[in-house]
Amino acid sequence: MKKPYDFDENEDKLNNYYVNESIGMASGLLIAVIHNAGLATLTHNPSPMNLLTDPLSLANKSPYLLISLGFSEKNAFAPDLKRKDLSEVIVYNEQVLKNVFLITLVKRILLD
Repeated sequence: MKKPYDFDENEDKLNNYYVNESIGMASGLLIAVIHNAGLATLTHNPSPMNLLTDPLSLANKSPYLLISLGFSEKNAFAPDLKRKDLSEVIVYNEQVLKNVFLITLVKRILLD
């Protein structure tokens, strides 16, 4: 559950920082543990996520990720996906590389 803020004892609003990052890391660990236990998962991020806020009576919280899990069928298999070669996905910009090289060179000269 995404909780962007809390309230202190005086009912003053307190912001929670790095909420999305924290939930993302925790979700990844949870999915890894579920897979390690031999279960299959399917994640879904409905848009808008707030559609679950009212039915579940969530005050200052909103759902972040829906995870369905269970045992897969005996004959189920994952597709054998291959990674693309780096040359298929990366484009080098010679001018940018030259600029990075020059900046690095100038920094070394100034710092030495």
